[in-house]
Amino acid sequence: MIPLFSTSSLAVLLAAPLPALRGQSPPAPAHHDSETVVFVCEHGTVKSVVAMAYFTRLAGERGLPIRAISRGTALTPSVPAPVRDGLRADGLMLGAFTPTRFTPADLGSAIAVVSFDQPAVAATVAGRVPTSAWDGLPAVSENYAVARDSIRLRVAGLVDSLARARAGNQSQGQMSLFPPAEIQWKEGPPSLRKGVQMAVLEGDPAQPGPFTIRFRFPDGFQAMPHWHTQTEHATVVKGVLHLGMGDRFDKAATRALGAGSFGYWPAGTRHFAWMEGETILQLHGQGPWTVTYVNPTDDPRKPTPR
Repeated sequence: MIPLFSTSSLAVLLAAPLPALRGQSPPAPAHHDSETVVFVCEHGTVKSVVAMAYFTRLAGERGLPIRAISRGTALTPSVPAPVRDGLRADGLMLGAFTPTRFTPADLGSAIAVVSFDQPAVAATVAGRVPTSAWDGLPAVSENYAVARDSIRLRVAGLVDSLARARAGNQSQGQMSLFPPAEIQWKEGPPSLRKGVQMAVLEGDPAQPGPFTIRFRFPDGFQAMPHWHTQTEHATVVKGVLHLGMGDRFDKAATRALGAGSFGYWPAGTRHFAWMEGETILQLHGQGPWTVTYVNPTDDPRKPTPR
């Protein structure tokens, strides 16, 4: 199951117009102001590097004083050219970089560990630090842009969560209010076709615990048959949601649900939908939130055959 969003990653450096990622060295003693997020992929030079680079940028933009590092379990000697070139095109200069093996010493200042298809990482962490597994993401070697977008979305969710947690610690008991004009919309998740926008209002959908999110769909958008691993609770805020149940998309076999409508259905329920007019749908429930398409060819996360 591939998470709908994902979360996990933390930041390092910010340089002038083009941020440059500092070369890595063995872990230094932890300090109270050196909180670290550790990204771990197999070679320590691909997905973990992309995640580190984007965490650095996004955390820096939010003023989060959190460092990110990249680690590997079976190192290669250098960062592949497609990764360096892709980051450079995105305005992120990697600079000097030494691939480094993941060890328990990396946990000294860590506040989170994020692994990419490395199940042994959890055993090394042994519950000492919150750990997330961003497994099954698109391969960077096959399509850098698709893989980058998937990683970047998860990093953005992680940065949002960390920023909220830090703000919450500084102002316990404050309300969180979201007038429509102040909701910050972002590009939708990789599990939905282009054109969808999303806003995370509460929690982190990729992690255990409650969450609330909104999706803004363009007129005519179709969500092909799919299912979730958690109960779905849906409220139509704007527009019309045409909802159907089953394994086959049938536009005529849907029920129209206008603004103000609410519904919920159990985990595993096969369903599909299409939107009449610009439609805003609010979902709330318990994470981690995943989406699995009945027909894998409907999944926009899958590489398009050439």
